[in-house]
Amino acid sequence: MITNPLGEDTSVMRTTALPSMLEILARNYNNRNESARLFEIGKEYLPTTPDQLPLEPARLTIGMYGGNVDFYDLKGVIEALMVQLKISDCRYERCGEDCPFDEKSAFHPGRSAVLYAGDTPLGIFGELHPNVQNNYGIGVKTYAAKLNIPEMLEHAATEVSYQPLPKYPATTRDLSLVCDDGIPVAQLEQAIRKAVGNILEKVTLFDVYKGQQIAQGKKSVSYSISMRSHDGTLTDEQADGAMKRVLKALKAMGAELRM
Repeated sequence: MITNPLGEDTSVMRTTALPSMLEILARNYNNRNESARLFEIGKEYLPTTPDQLPLEPARLTIGMYGGNVDFYDLKGVIEALMVQLKISDCRYERCGEDCPFDEKSAFHPGRSAVLYAGDTPLGIFGELHPNVQNNYGIGVKTYAAKLNIPEMLEHAATEVSYQPLPKYPATTRDLSLVCDDGIPVAQLEQAIRKAVGNILEKVTLFDVYKGQQIAQGKKSVSYSISMRSHDGTLTDEQADGAMKRVLKALKAMGAELRM
């Protein structure tokens, strides 16, 4: 509680930074700005014990609407930020019942995600829940994110190591799978990375398909897998062995090779 507030709305220190961003987005929308892409760096005030001052962690909030923006535009902004911070062990998980953020109720349950670095949650982002949009008087789909700055800095690389250009050619294999629609593609990618091992250079998702020729409740997912050895030219036996491990790992998750 603030002793001498400027007004009733500022009488209590905020415990979450997300509403401040939503108020700014709502103000822009009500002032007939067709689109907005905004960010704010500020503090949250988290209570501790009655005789102790609150914690004051820094937060980064992002908000956007209009201009045909969607979930993947926001995800792209976050991915670009992770690249600049050199946080390499990122993964994204659907925001479910075990979501570590109290703000999860503000997001659409099927169009939101939690960003992790290893096992550390870095932030939450996605499309706002329709009820929240209505409460703020925003008449278009709105997307927002809250990222924890201390945790991001903890996982950011402080030293940059450069590697020489590869001497040996890469081998690329394409893989098309059929799996349950509820399996996140991030989990499939994580299984591929673990199965291929240290010869993996890149995994690229290039197609997700649902419709004719795919059973109800299923989806087709296609990846391009690039492999390279730094000790010599990768042999067909090494590449085939890696793909066999991939298929075994994916089968354990319920994903089958699309015929």
